[in-house]
Amino acid sequence: AHELTHVVQQGKANGPSLNRQPEEQLTRRQIARDNHLRRLAVWPREALDEWRSLSEGDRMTVVMYMIGNYGADFATQFNNNAKEKRRREPVTNVTNVNQTPQQLMQRGYRFVVTMGGIEKWVRPNGDEFWYIVPSQSRPPDNPPPGPQPPPPQPASNPPRYNPSADPVRLFGRERQVRAGATIMGQRGRAVQHEDGTIVLHPEGSNGHLIYRQSPGGSAYEFYGEDGEKVENVFIVVETDDVFGGTGAATP
Repeated sequence: AHELTHVVQQGKANGPSLNRQPEEQLTRRQIARDNHLRRLAVWPREALDEWRSLSEGDRMTVVMYMIGNYGADFATQFNNNAKEKRRREPVTNVTNVNQTPQQLMQRGYRFVVTMGGIEKWVRPNGDEFWYIVPSQSRPPDNPPPGPQPPPPQPASNPPRYNPSADPVRLFGRERQVRAGATIMGQRGRAVQHEDGTIVLHPEGSNGHLIYRQSPGGSAYEFYGEDGEKVENVFIVVETDDVFGGTGAATP
C-alpha cells in the first residue's frame, strides 16, 4: 500500500521539506499542469472526477495544495473519499435561503468564491452549496470566510525524548507493528503505541524516529534519532497505509 505523507512547514526548520524546481526552469506544459492541479485542489468534485486518471505524484500534489486551501482535516477527508471504490454522486444545493457561514462550516463546507452573485462552497466529498446572494448583501459583520491555511498546531508535546528510553514505557504497549513500512521516505519497522504515537526503527540504524500526534490537530510532530523535536514541522500520516497489508496487530 502506498504511504501518503505530507510535510506542512509553518516556519523555517531544519526538518524535511518539499523541494520544488525553480519556476523559471519549468516548461510551459509543467506550469499548465501545475495550474490544473491547483484548480483541482480548489474544487473537490472535479478532483474526484479525475482522480483515477491522475498519477500518484499528481494526487499527492492535489492533496498538498488542498491542505493549504482548506486545512489538513478537510484534505484528509477528501483523500479518504477519493480512495473509496464506490462513491456516491456529489450533490449541488442551490438556494436563496440565507445560511450563516458558521452554519455551513459546521456542515463541513468551506467557502471558495463569489461569482455572478452566487457564493460557492465545497465539501470534501464533492458536494457544493450555491447561495444566491440577494441584491442587499449579507451584513458586513458576518462575511463569508476565505480558504484558510492549517491552524497553528499547539506545541505542548515535549521538546525532546530520551532516545535511549524504552518506547513502551514512554507511549504504552504496542498496538500495531509492521516490518518494511515507509514513512517520509524512511523504511523500517513501524510500531504504533497505545497512545497513538508511531515509532519507526529505520533499517540499518540502531536509533528510532518518533511521530507524535499534535494536541488539538490531526497532524504529527516529528522527532529525530537524537530525540529532538523538529520545530514547526507537522506531518499528515495515513496509519491505514502505514500498517495495512502485511501489518501485524499486537494484542
